[in-house]
Amino acid sequence: MNRFADTNTRIQSSSMRAILDLAAIPEVKPLLGHYLLRPLAQDKTKSLDDGSKLTISMETQARTVTWRYAKGRVEVLQAFLEVVDLGTAHMTIPKIMEFVNISLQHNHAKVREAAAQLTVYLYKEYRDGAIRELLPVSSSDHIAMKNIFWRTLFHQLDEIDGVVHIAGQESFEKAKKMKQKRLNNLKGELDALRSLAQATGQLPASEDSEEIATVTAQTRVIDSATIEQTCPFCKSSRPEFNVKAHMDEHYAAECPMLLQCKKCTQ
Repeated sequence: MNRFADTNTRIQSSSMRAILDLAAIPEVKPLLGHYLLRPLAQDKTKSLDDGSKLTISMETQARTVTWRYAKGRVEVLQAFLEVVDLGTAHMTIPKIMEFVNISLQHNHAKVREAAAQLTVYLYKEYRDGAIRELLPVSSSDHIAMKNIFWRTLFHQLDEIDGVVHIAGQESFEKAKKMKQKRLNNLKGELDALRSLAQATGQLPASEDSEEIATVTAQTRVIDSATIEQTCPFCKSSRPEFNVKAHMDEHYAAECPMLLQCKKCTQ
């Protein structure tokens, strides 16, 4: 049964099929469930030169397990869960998530993707809120949510709950706030310059001066127009950016500050 991670596709399929055939036997099903949930690795004790011993935890060991084997373990577990009932297999969500969480933190992306797919399947099938709580990170963890892997996973879970995330919405809202902040800063700078000019006698103190009002209005219009045409992230400025749709298109397809890095995928 351990050949489900074999590089030979035919052997891999045969091993998977054998496991699913065994799942149909009531007496074997609980044993098979326990077998599939066994840890990817065990704690390892290493002797150091000074005679002391260093214990490497199971979680640390599991992250470096051969990716084909780890990915195969996740895939065969999902295939097993799709044909059995948790009760008859003596399996529980916390026990399953204990195995899945280690796979979600594996060093290889393909293992993490397989584990994420299994997580989404479990959440869609059982709608158990404990699945979210048992994940190694929380959706309220802003640092973790900057990682596209975790953000995508939580968005998929949200979609199952009926919460739809509009593509580019977060970037647009962030850009909107930054734009407003720049407008406020420019307004503050303009007011400070006017106050300084009045104090040095370069401008009359009267606020009712028609000339001052005209100059101020023109300056604000120019500043506002410039900001409306400028991307707050890459500072690229184009007249068509005045149209919201064009700015959104720039965010999604052109802005180098928002696009995914081809080298690190962040």
